Amino acid sequence: MYKELRPHIFLLLGALIYGGNFSIARFAMPDYVKPFGFIVLRNLGAMVFFKWWACFSIEDDPNWSGQIGPC
Repeated sequence: MYKELRPHIFLLLGALIYGGNFSIARFAMPDYVKPFGFIVLRNLGAMVFFKWWACFSIEDDPNWSGQIGPC
């Protein structure tokens, strides 16, 4: 049951993040942050999140995290 439900949970989580992003952008964009700055912040947040995720999900190759840095 959990294996069948897991993709749907991740799709829901992605949709919530996507929708929340537009709500935050609509509030912050004209007054506090310019569009380019918001894109940079969003990309930096994604980079930090995926680096954190990689620390917990990759177990077989200890040098893998060093290979993603230059990317």
